[in-house]
Amino acid sequence: MGNRWVAALLFVGCFVLWENHCPAEASSVGDQVGEVVSTDIAAYVNGKLLPSMNIAGETAIAAEDLRESGFDVAWSPRARTIRIDPKAAGELAAVEQAPRPDPNRLPNGTHLKDVLYTDIQAYYGDTPLRSFNIDGRTAIVLNDLDAFGTVVWSEAERTIRFQSTPLPEEGTRDAWREAGANLVLRTVKDVSLTLDFKDEGQF
Repeated sequence: MGNRWVAALLFVGCFVLWENHCPAEASSVGDQVGEVVSTDIAAYVNGKLLPSMNIAGETAIAAEDLRESGFDVAWSPRARTIRIDPKAAGELAAVEQAPRPDPNRLPNGTHLKDVLYTDIQAYYGDTPLRSFNIDGRTAIVLNDLDAFGTVVWSEAERTIRFQSTPLPEEGTRDAWREAGANLVLRTVKDVSLTLDFKDEGQF
């Protein structure tokens, strides 16, 4: 009898170990993978106050809203990508806006929307970012932009600020070379391009 109990316990233990080592089923587009909850944290990007949300304890914004803060935001339905590119320094927002009190603001942590799995990949330049589908918009986490400028969190003010590193002002070709810039092509529709490289590989 004792041997049967030992065998049964060994079987259950092996089953648990097998289950824990099995990879979780991959999420499909549209599957709920989290939730958006209300937050009192004000998010600023280049001095512009943008709507913010809390996703798993991190402050996120909609990538599309960055158009108001000195960025080009391009959506490619064919590639399933959304690309964020900073503009030149002279085109960035400069004057910071004070947040307006919202008498209808919900308590922190109140469920607002579902976070859905998406196959859309967000990029800052050529660098991939985490992205989330929130009601058909692509949300990104502000802290993920730290490599492209400065992200400053203030517990006392309940604010998080991202100041991007701008592109160099437009000037001579030599100025762009000194800045270490690469050739960047942006398209709004399918086009055919021919690049003629001259002067020892320069274009």
